[in-house]
Amino acid sequence: MYDNAEKTFCEFDGDDSGHLDNDELKAALCSILKEEITESQVDSVRKQFDVYDDGKIDISEFKLMMKYFEKAKNGALTRSDSVQQLENAINAAKKDTDDLLTEISTKIYPFRDLLCIQKDGEDAELVATDTPNHDDDFEPAFPATHMRCLALVSHNEMKGTMKKFVIANKNILKKFRLTGTNSTMTMLKEVFAGESGIVFGPSCRSGPLGGDAELVAQMCSGKIGGMIFFQDPMSAHPHQADIDCLCRQALVHNAVIMCNPTTALLGLSTFRTALKEGKPELIPSFFFSLQSPAVTAYKANQKKVIQSFASSNEANTVATATDSSGVTGHGIEPAVEADVSTADNKATKARAKAILAKVRKDAEAIISKVKMDVVTDNTKGIKRNEPVELNANVSFLKGRSVSSLNGSSGYK
Repeated sequence: MYDNAEKTFCEFDGDDSGHLDNDELKAALCSILKEEITESQVDSVRKQFDVYDDGKIDISEFKLMMKYFEKAKNGALTRSDSVQQLENAINAAKKDTDDLLTEISTKIYPFRDLLCIQKDGEDAELVATDTPNHDDDFEPAFPATHMRCLALVSHNEMKGTMKKFVIANKNILKKFRLTGTNSTMTMLKEVFAGESGIVFGPSCRSGPLGGDAELVAQMCSGKIGGMIFFQDPMSAHPHQADIDCLCRQALVHNAVIMCNPTTALLGLSTFRTALKEGKPELIPSFFFSLQSPAVTAYKANQKKVIQSFASSNEANTVATATDSSGVTGHGIEPAVEADVSTADNKATKARAKAILAKVRKDAEAIISKVKMDVVTDNTKGIKRNEPVELNANVSFLKGRSVSSLNGSSGYK
C-alpha cells in the first residue's frame, strides 16, 4: 500500500494540481479501503494529515497518511473492517503527534519566556517537568582569548529577555570574549559577578548615542566574530540607520548574527558542539576574516570603474599638457605661416617654408615626448598638479616669427 502511494496519489489528482481536494481525497480513500466512507470521515482524515492546514492533501501528506494506513492494516484490529482501519490510522497519527509535542515542550520549558509559544492566539501553558541541564559547564577546546568577540545587543523592550537568555546560557556564553552596548554590558557584569576567568571586550555606548556604530567599527576591523542582537520589532528607533548598518555589516563580513531568541538558541547549540568537541570549523568567523560572496563581484566592478576613471584622467592630462604648450597650431605655426604669406621675395619665402617644416618636426617630437612622460608618470602613480612642462625648445619657439628665428641656433 505505502509503496504505491505516489502512483495512487497521481491517479486521483485529476487536475494535476499537486494536491487532493476533499472530493479527490474521498475517491482515493474509498479506493484504498474498498468501501464507501462518509464526508465526516474524510474530514477527520484531512484534519489529521493536512499538516499545512490549507484544506488540501499534498504528496508528502498523502504518503504519511498511507504509512499509518499500512500500520493500521497490519496491526491488531478490534474489528476487521475498513472503518476500524481508518480510525486506527488517525488515532495512531494523533498519538505520535501529541507525544512529539510533549517531548519538545518538556525540553524547551526553561525557555518558555523566551519563545512565547502560542496556542489558538494565546500563550500556551507548558507543564513544568524535571529536565536535564542543557547548559552544563565544560572545559572548552580553545580559550576565549583565541577567538574574536561575541557581541550582545538588545533594545529596551528586549533587555529583560536578554537577561533571561544570558542566565539560562551563562556557561556557554562565558566561553567567549563578550562585548556589547552599555546597558547590556552592565547586565553581563552583574550576571557574571564573582565568576572567575570571564573575558570582557570593549564596552560601547548606548545604541542611540553611537554604540551600534562602534560595534560596526569593531566588526569592520575584524574584532567581532558573531552577534546576538535581540531587536524590538514593535517599536520605532531613533537610531534605525545605525541598526541597519550594523546588521548589514554582519552580512558583508559573513559573521554569525542571531536576531531573535529562537535563532540564538540554535546558534548556541552549535557553539557548544564547536567548543566541546574541538570543531572550530563550525564557527569560522570567530577565527578568520570572512566576507559575503557578493563582495567579490562588487570589488571586480569597482576595479573596472577605477580603471575607467584612470584612463579618462590620463587622456585629460595629455590634452591639458599639449594644449598649454601652444604647439598644436595656436602658438608657433600661425606666426611662421604669417611670415611665409607676407614674404616679399622668393628666397625669403623658401627660407620661411624650410624653417616652418623644421618647427613642425621639432614640435611633433616634443609632443611625443610629453605624451610619453604623462604615460610614465601615470604608470608610476605620480600625480602632477601642473601640466607637464615642455622642454626649452618650445619656450624658445613659441610666439617667434621667421625673422626672429632666422639666424637663431638650429634655424640658420
